[in-house]
Amino acid sequence: MIEPILGTLPPAQRDLLERAYAVAAYWHRGQRRHSGEPYITHPVAVATATAELSLGLELRCAALLHDLLEDTDCPESTLTEEFGEEITTILRHLRHLESDWPTSAPENVLILKLLDRLHNQRTIQHLPPEKRRSKSHETLAVFAPLADRLGLPSIREELETLARTTLTADLDEAAHSPNRVLRIGAFLLPPATRQRWLAEWHADLRTLPDRRSRSRFTLRLLLHMPKMAATLYRVHPPAGGRARSLLRWILASDLRAWTALTPLLIWMAIETAATNLTDAVVLIITVPPVLAAGIRALRSRLR
Repeated sequence: MIEPILGTLPPAQRDLLERAYAVAAYWHRGQRRHSGEPYITHPVAVATATAELSLGLELRCAALLHDLLEDTDCPESTLTEEFGEEITTILRHLRHLESDWPTSAPENVLILKLLDRLHNQRTIQHLPPEKRRSKSHETLAVFAPLADRLGLPSIREELETLARTTLTADLDEAAHSPNRVLRIGAFLLPPATRQRWLAEWHADLRTLPDRRSRSRFTLRLLLHMPKMAATLYRVHPPAGGRARSLLRWILASDLRAWTALTPLLIWMAIETAATNLTDAVVLIITVPPVLAAGIRALRSRLR
């Protein structure tokens, strides 16, 4: 498992690295990453990155041990006895980084912190969405410039690619559910203009920062959909009147109209309740009368 870390080091150095792996595996025993893998796979990956950069023995050992002080009960004195003051000092600096660490920490600590983030960014898909976005923004703002400053352009490029890919994918995912609801609501619009409006709304959803703002945006659009549909049908009357006839048929019956709208109301209530229960109650009380008024207005315009 650690053969790539050992490389062509002489036997005495290989023995120290093997001991570092054994100590890390012991203290991380039973711990799991978000992916479900044993936690030891993370320090091994970071140490492998140090070997790929041909970094020295101290950093390779520190990479294997880098989370012990933070995430386990391993005493600092044990590390000093086993691996000496130089390696322990790296771990101590890593644990007690100041707010200005990108400019104040020693270079070997910065490199270790950078490689730690690189592996975390490679496996970031296992984190919750909000944490993925936060970490990816931090990667672009702090870690990519740090890699450039340390003379590691290939790592900078990989960090930027990973972070931007994550942010783009998360924006698409975040917009997917509201966009699906808008597609249902947009059934009221004339077919000639429906796709153009949906594309514009999807682009707007991708720019919104959180679930609550996306839900509010979707709610406002749905509330104005009947009035918008009536206006667009005057400007773009459907060919042959088939879509207009279908819309008139749906709106002619309260049962049919509310059968179409109820799933949207349920979705909006669930989305709103996820962030604010009071807002969800207000929505349930106030939105149905507004939609009913919209149905009546659209029904009268389509007669």
